[in-house]
Amino acid sequence: MLHGAILSSPHAHAKIISYGVEAARALPGVKCVITGDDFGDDFMGPFIKDEGAIAKGKVRYIGEPVCAVAATTKKIARTALGLIEVEYEVLPPVLSMGDAVAEDAPIIHEGLEGYTKIFESVSYDNVMSETTLSEGDVDNAWADCDLIVENVYETQAQNHMPIETCGALAEEDGNGRIELWSANQSVFRVQANVCETLGLPMSKLRCLTPSIGAGFGNKMEAHVQPIVVKLAMETGLPVKIILSREEDFEMIRARHPFRIWIKTGVKSDGSFVARDVNILMDGGAFSDDSPGVLGYSVLCSRGPYRIPNMRSFGRVVYTNHLRFAAFRGFGNPQVNFASETQIDEIANKLGMDP
Repeated sequence: MLHGAILSSPHAHAKIISYGVEAARALPGVKCVITGDDFGDDFMGPFIKDEGAIAKGKVRYIGEPVCAVAATTKKIARTALGLIEVEYEVLPPVLSMGDAVAEDAPIIHEGLEGYTKIFESVSYDNVMSETTLSEGDVDNAWADCDLIVENVYETQAQNHMPIETCGALAEEDGNGRIELWSANQSVFRVQANVCETLGLPMSKLRCLTPSIGAGFGNKMEAHVQPIVVKLAMETGLPVKIILSREEDFEMIRARHPFRIWIKTGVKSDGSFVARDVNILMDGGAFSDDSPGVLGYSVLCSRGPYRIPNMRSFGRVVYTNHLRFAAFRGFGNPQVNFASETQIDEIANKLGMDP
């Protein structure tokens, strides 16, 4: 069995000009070095197909995989990473949701319009998706309110922190069929993602899941599996990669940061009349599960309350942060934090128990 290691991007946003991998390939014990040049233009994504197995032509977040090595020992593989030279042309990064929607914002995905999408996506510039839900007549309902409260709330990124970091082991048999063992939350999602990014028929890949040390959403979509499978195919030998905790922090996923504007109107007895919500959500460098998380947060922004006049509008934007994706609650915790905080304020102003 060979041990794999991944070289990640030191830049949030940059063009890849060239790779210098000769010294790494010449190191005794190194069996394979792969870069974006070894992959086609095949993309994965549960909602928008915008992500390859490894950076190709451009990096979009600090920690994005750029090159990978397979060697006879883990030490040799990591030593080889230090011998790889990648030339970059650094581009202006987009490091906040506000910067992403600014008029002069650098475009993170120039090919957004051409990406395959599984839903009728409203996508433009750095906006990967928009969603709106409404009921009643919000604009005219404010006149019926005795109290109106309006606030902006923000939530931060959060790491899933499962005990086990992401990892995978792949082996190709003599018939070109691959078995892939990995820490994941859905063998069929992994199978689809790997086959999409490598251009493989799904019949060529069998995915297996041993007992895993939790996931909470960060192992729902692919992580290192496509890279491990590619290394196994190139070498003809089993290859294993287990990320360190530092690599897992930098390379994988986190909970979405939100900026939520809410305006709620009530009667003096505490009954709800109207609510208007505007959600801006950081999706990071790739869409992953973000459009689905946005839709669910818009749906849940009413909370468990009867509000006859309700409007909720949301946008999720690309930034040069790592991917933000599925995390327990799937967008509901962020909007509930904002909603319940505002209801506490309304109750205080009315002199009522929340």
